[in-house]
Amino acid sequence: MYVNGNNIYCGTDQGVYISSNNGANWTPSGFSTNEIYSICVTGGNIYAGVSIAAGVYKSTNNGVNWTQTSLNNRAIYSLYGEGNNVYAGSNNYGFYYSTNAGVNWTQSSFNNSLIYSLTGTGSSIYAGTNLGFYRSTDSGVNWGLLGLGDQNVQGIATNGANFYGGTLNGLFKSSNFGFNWEQSEFHNVPVYSLLNTGSLMFAGTGGNGIYKSINSGQNWTKTSMIAFYVPCLAQNGSTIFAGADNGVQYSTDNGLTWNETSFTNEIVFSMAFIGSTVFAGGGYGFHISTNGGLNWTATAFHEVCLSLVMNGNNLYAGTYNGVFYSTNNAATWTQTSLTNETVNALVINGSTFVAGTNFDGVFISTNSGANWTQTSLNDKDVYSLTVNNGVIYAGTVGSGIYISTNNGQTWIQKNQGLGNQSIYGLLIANGNIYSGTEANGVWKEAYPI
Repeated sequence: MYVNGNNIYCGTDQGVYISSNNGANWTPSGFSTNEIYSICVTGGNIYAGVSIAAGVYKSTNNGVNWTQTSLNNRAIYSLYGEGNNVYAGSNNYGFYYSTNAGVNWTQSSFNNSLIYSLTGTGSSIYAGTNLGFYRSTDSGVNWGLLGLGDQNVQGIATNGANFYGGTLNGLFKSSNFGFNWEQSEFHNVPVYSLLNTGSLMFAGTGGNGIYKSINSGQNWTKTSMIAFYVPCLAQNGSTIFAGADNGVQYSTDNGLTWNETSFTNEIVFSMAFIGSTVFAGGGYGFHISTNGGLNWTATAFHEVCLSLVMNGNNLYAGTYNGVFYSTNNAATWTQTSLTNETVNALVINGSTFVAGTNFDGVFISTNSGANWTQTSLNDKDVYSLTVNNGVIYAGTVGSGIYISTNNGQTWIQKNQGLGNQSIYGLLIANGNIYSGTEANGVWKEAYPI
């Protein structure tokens, strides 16, 4: 799921959906061929990461048309972009990056992990992987384990010095940019997505719906949202969107109550927004809503969209087949050069895109996803990424967190107190970094770690 202005993009198992009215109505985009694991909007283009080794598709007209990029042979779990730099995280092939809007892709040295999620802050890119939380400070070229090395990091989020990681063991938090971590209150709960809205935090779980914290992750309360698996959380204005195994739901009262949309028949992995248009990527491709998520239309882009990021008006999607991008609001998609990778997470760090993949770690792109390079964090499953102040944080499966301060050139494992858990979600907020773990709930650590 990705939010851009008034538009929300949601990656589902039936393609990308778009909403332009805060999730009230949804319209499928032209991308509906495969499950969409990730969506990214950057540089005026939309990118979708799909499953089954189809890589990344790109739309230059708000999702109307999609073109497969040269990254066409990887499952892309995550996407992240800044300007023309697009980053894609794949399944077991790590991280790819493009510096020319997905035209060419380069696999980074981070090439043997499953990258579930990507994000960026400043000059750093962060990746959530099956081997922990990684960071790149050189646009994803090199990666270092920042922490949570014994965790499968599915989702990441940041807020200043606070990083959050969603794992199969619950949520972890770091208050020092991912260098040190502590688990949050609720344990033995898989956490796959994290969202910080300023005064509130939300955690999407596996089997327990959504939890909410009003005190920076110290205490958590289960919300009324009914869903088994919530791999995606996103915000557009005052509306919170949840991509779940039963479609898209939204809340306009800070998570107190949740409303179903017309999009109810498939799993949603990722969302993004352009104005009032919402894009959703999931198990059956890409869908679009032009009325805030109320009604949805399926597109011709059928990749599984595991992650979505936006760069300007462009969407980037991390899929089972690498990273795709769209420059026309998801009407058409183009596959970037990051192919044959499952991209679990995508983040944008300045002009660099960062992607977390399965098995092959983190890839970066410094030309908007055109070319990708595998970083030195190249043998991990990365399911979550975040970037803060130029530092990339990557949540991995079984290795905790890695960080990179040089755009992924080198990575350092940072698992202070967290161990080698699997991290599926990361979030930096309120002076802490939070980690959603595979089975131990949410952990937090003072930021930076």
